Amino acid sequence: LTGMSSAISGGWAVVASPQKDNGNRRKVGGVTFYRLTEGRWKIFQEVLPSGISQLANFGMSVAIDGSTAVISAIGDHQGALFSGAVYVYNYNFLQESWTLTAKLKASDFSIGNRYGQSVDILGDMIVVGSCNADGIATKSGAAYVYRRIENEWTERSKLFTLEGLSNDYFGHHVKILNENYIPIGSYNTDGEEERSGVVHIFKKVEDTWVEQVKLFDTEGESSDLFGYSLAFVPERKEINRDGRFPGILFIGAPGVMNENKKTGAVYLYIEESSGWKQGLKLIEPESDHNDHFGVSLAANKKGALFVGASRTNNEENRNSGAVYFYQSLFGDGTAISPSIKLSS
Repeated sequence: LTGMSSAISGGWAVVASPQKDNGNRRKVGGVTFYRLTEGRWKIFQEVLPSGISQLANFGMSVAIDGSTAVISAIGDHQGALFSGAVYVYNYNFLQESWTLTAKLKASDFSIGNRYGQSVDILGDMIVVGSCNADGIATKSGAAYVYRRIENEWTERSKLFTLEGLSNDYFGHHVKILNENYIPIGSYNTDGEEERSGVVHIFKKVEDTWVEQVKLFDTEGESSDLFGYSLAFVPERKEINRDGRFPGILFIGAPGVMNENKKTGAVYLYIEESSGWKQGLKLIEPESDHNDHFGVSLAANKKGALFVGASRTNNEENRNSGAVYFYQSLFGDGTAISPSIKLSS
């Protein structure tokens, strides 16, 4: 399952194979760094921590920002079975290689936490989702915020919702919008309907993270999986003068029904002075039943959007999957250009 998670920053790309076997050790995982050289992506280095355990799933989630990469291993056994860990790599310019510089564990780790189900990094901040951690309830889920101070990563906050219930999967996907905003997907949470899904947005107020709002589809149905994936466009042309998030947040819901077909959808949100406003609800016209459109998302600063549909049929190949590329947004996310379908 090469490419089960991937990330890109500048001239670097990280591609993970979390279920890769290593000798007789099953599902240890592995990660490959690619470098953009003379217009082509070339393999630069493969990494795998020494002594990593069987079933570690190293590479379950990856993120990269500049010369720092974050790689999770939800099956890490240190301290407790399947408690999970996150490995931080930095590019060493003198040695010209990616070097392991830190291993992060939750301060309250316990068995089966799935710590590292999702990760993100921006500058000196890392957020780690742990969807089976204890929040307000047993296994309701949590997310951990780390800050880099004098080259040391320190856990600063544990985020969870006060409305959490067991098996909400809070922390299945996390994203750092900027140093003041963190949306966290909780796709099994009750929104408008039971288990329709919610995204919780946390805002930093002084030195404390506060849940600002929870987003959900007011017409949502059970098993929509709203919040399964997240992405964002980090900038808009307008000058941001009042502390709001100056961008567009994308929320994937691969279980959404459309004309009696579970095609999936992507929701676009912007923050206005009156609160977060839903813009376009994007449903790909050619999507069919169980395509899982919205199972994964990626976006860039120019507004281009990539949407994964992991079970799309391609000619004679059933469930082979596809990615839909939308080149640009219009009207602050109220409209979008037609798609280009990418498939093998």
